[in-house]
Amino acid sequence: MITETDNNSFICKSFTNDDTEYTVSCFNNYLSCCTCPDYGVLCEHIFLVSRIKMIPFSVRRTYSNNNSTSATYNPPINY
Repeated sequence: MITETDNNSFICKSFTNDDTEYTVSCFNNYLSCCTCPDYGVLCEHIFLVSRIKMIPFSVRRTYSNNNSTSATYNPPINY
């Protein structure tokens, strides 16, 4: 279900389609990106890799400032 490709990424198979795989990436020792189309705060692939590999994840949140530009805030989440 999960395959480690290198020190910074993992391949996680789709839960609904056996032919689909998603890449979960680790930045600054936190899981924070997934290639799945789920645009929620935390997808199930990041959560699964985090639970199995015991790697903390960072929730990505995008916000806008007064200049109408966006920035990303990644507070670390430890369990």
